[in-house]
Amino acid sequence: MAGALTQSAIIGTSSSSIMNLSDISKASKNAMQAQVAVAYALTYVFGTVGVVILLKNIAPKLLGVDLKEATKKKVESINFKDNASEKTIISTIKMRAFSIGEGSVYIGESILGIEKKYDNHLTFEKIFRDGQEVTVSQDLKLREGDVITLIGDLLSMVEFKGAHLEETAEKKYLNVVLQQKNIVLTKVFQQSHIDDCNANNIIIVSTLRDGHPLEDVHDMRKGDTIRLVGPMNVMNKVVKEFGYARNTGIDTDVSYMSIGIISGLLVGMITLTAFNIPITLGAGGGALFLGLFFGWYQSLHPNIGQIPSSTRWFLKSVGLNTFIAVVGITAGASFVVALKSMGFMVLIIGAILSIVPHIISLYFGKYVLKLDAIDIIGGQCGAGTVTAALNAITDETGSSIFALSYTPAYAVGNILLTVIGPLIIVLLF
Repeated sequence: MAGALTQSAIIGTSSSSIMNLSDISKASKNAMQAQVAVAYALTYVFGTVGVVILLKNIAPKLLGVDLKEATKKKVESINFKDNASEKTIISTIKMRAFSIGEGSVYIGESILGIEKKYDNHLTFEKIFRDGQEVTVSQDLKLREGDVITLIGDLLSMVEFKGAHLEETAEKKYLNVVLQQKNIVLTKVFQQSHIDDCNANNIIIVSTLRDGHPLEDVHDMRKGDTIRLVGPMNVMNKVVKEFGYARNTGIDTDVSYMSIGIISGLLVGMITLTAFNIPITLGAGGGALFLGLFFGWYQSLHPNIGQIPSSTRWFLKSVGLNTFIAVVGITAGASFVVALKSMGFMVLIIGAILSIVPHIISLYFGKYVLKLDAIDIIGGQCGAGTVTAALNAITDETGSSIFALSYTPAYAVGNILLTVIGPLIIVLLF
């Protein structure tokens, strides 16, 4: 099952259950674990290649559709856009630079006071003094000869331009770098928030809830994420009004990750006995369930537990491959004996496990659930945890729309297939 369904975690959870069996000698347990490793190795290749061929080439014929044509219709029906995050941002920023002349009414005024006077519809983005840029702080007071770079709405900008101000178009004063931030809302979202963004020349790039885009920005609520682009000082003011900036850096929260792993291992050590049968999640199952919990908690508090995608890939790929290598080394001495005892019947069993559930699910999805072919095939890639099939279909059709149904099915498949390892041990022994 681990090989045919390409779910390596089954090995970990089932191996832990085997070691917890009573009334069985250690030699017998070692032999069982060797058989698990051998059967996995023999069935994994077909579990990957066979399912890729089935879902990419055979499934569309069984469902009676042209996959490329069906993909095109699906994309058009839901107005789906690939790489939607790569949007072209058109700047509408109103920005002007002024030199403070002798006798200006703003000499001696603080930045905070001036911005409050204009209801924060003007923001000081840069200040140059004696030819050098200085840090913009709220208590900084303007002097004669200062050159200021202002950002704000046109009406406030016109009102601000009083006597003894000379406008300049020199490039260094108008060269402002835009920042992009993902803001997690911690307050009730109001229409005034959108107005403040417009007034401060901040562009709303996207709005997300649980990772999915919202059609209307007015529907936002506490916990949603809004992606904004704008000048640095303006962004700092607006972030405080909305909530806090979500950490999207490259640093890994090692403490959070370590606590999750250790907690998972401790939970996996718990063994419950029912009808004299030991039931345990094992190290793999415990880590999986605590990973789900910590992942859910992190989604509610995105400012903690940051683990970049590159780190997640490394932990999953390298960690899993190392685990499989250790299993293989441990079982290597018993490989030939295990293969002879099982025979090639294990290959036939693996083929059945790989293909038959997918075929049944194709027709179940079409005739019972009334799903379209795109959702069925994408869901099959996820439920069988066969990412290679998703990649192959995406390359074949040129669209990533299959990922919409793949994602939730992949989460469910990972959980259920991992749990089923110890469940089989319980049923058989």
